[in-house]
Amino acid sequence: GISGMAPVRALLALAALAPARQAAATSAFYTSIDDCIAESEGPCTFLNLGFQGLSSLPSELSGVPPTVTRLSLEGNNLGSLDGAILDDVSNLEHLQLGFNSLTGLPGALSTLASLETLWLEGNLLETVPDPVFGLPALRELRLAQNSIQVVPPGVAALGDTLEELNINDNSIATLPPEIGGLTALQRLFMRDNEVTGLPDAMGDLSSLTEITLHGNGLTALPPAVGLVPGLLSLDLTSNELTALPGSFASLTTLTALFLGQNLLAELPLEVTALTALETLRAESQLDLSPPQAAFLLQSLPSEIGLLTALKDLLLFENGLTQLPPEMGQLTDLEELDVQSNELTTLAAVQNLPALRRLFFDAGEVLCGPTEVLGSPAPSPTGLARCEPPPPPPSP
Repeated sequence: GISGMAPVRALLALAALAPARQAAATSAFYTSIDDCIAESEGPCTFLNLGFQGLSSLPSELSGVPPTVTRLSLEGNNLGSLDGAILDDVSNLEHLQLGFNSLTGLPGALSTLASLETLWLEGNLLETVPDPVFGLPALRELRLAQNSIQVVPPGVAALGDTLEELNINDNSIATLPPEIGGLTALQRLFMRDNEVTGLPDAMGDLSSLTEITLHGNGLTALPPAVGLVPGLLSLDLTSNELTALPGSFASLTTLTALFLGQNLLAELPLEVTALTALETLRAESQLDLSPPQAAFLLQSLPSEIGLLTALKDLLLFENGLTQLPPEMGQLTDLEELDVQSNELTTLAAVQNLPALRRLFFDAGEVLCGPTEVLGSPAPSPTGLARCEPPPPPPSP
């Protein structure tokens, strides 16, 4: 929710963005209602009233020309919106209301029949306001950094149009089965919530290409997750997963998978069926103190050699003692990070032709790119020494 560090992050974000946006405003769009109405520098299509200390909607907004399709009110002190004024900007396609103090929205919002993007991040919302579900053209909805605990079943009303839903950093524990009605949804961001399980209806999200579930409490995935046909990126970092369902192997379009900081004692075999993978990240559960060996990867299956499209493989902070020789088949691999494991040799990967970034430690010897280590004698692969030093001579 907006508690804890969220307000700090919001303020830092505003502080960083405000100067750039204000600088751009002088040349790219109007920042004054009067100038917008006068259209002194051409048609007024974007009215930026962000970061102006507003505590209510200016009544002068009722006079803006119908050419205004984008309105920014972010970073003000708005606690509510006057629905009558919204009626007078009925051609809006983009409405930015982020980082205010809104606890709800007026019913008049749903009269904005052309509205495609609605940004509401960093407010005080405890649920998704009902008027949102009446927006017939909505494609992008941002609700991050609020105090939302429940996604209402009404979200299914956006099923034909909504392409991106961002509900990061809230207090959501579950998703309703009606989420499966979002058949146009391509990107779902749910980072840093309290989700412990997903509904089977996730398998009905036929347009999904990207899901972020980083930082929740997931203990298992439903088998239906394997039914998402075109998924490209899946972030499951920092959950409590101990295994993956067998259907996971059906995600054959997946190119990026993030499994780090879970409770996996071994790399699930289902992963090795994902032959389109280009990025695989499976670092350990870093916040276990002291680290528990049962939740560190102890070995890699020989089937990892099937992932021939891999370009980036990150396995740091685990308990690996060796790399299987089949990793020599990963001829497209460009980056390998196996720092803080128990490896004594990298013979399996030392001759990979595409490898350019290798991070490895053994004792006090770090192996990595020659340009990082400053090695005077690069190897044919462009890497510095990748073997531990010989033992000291006997006294």
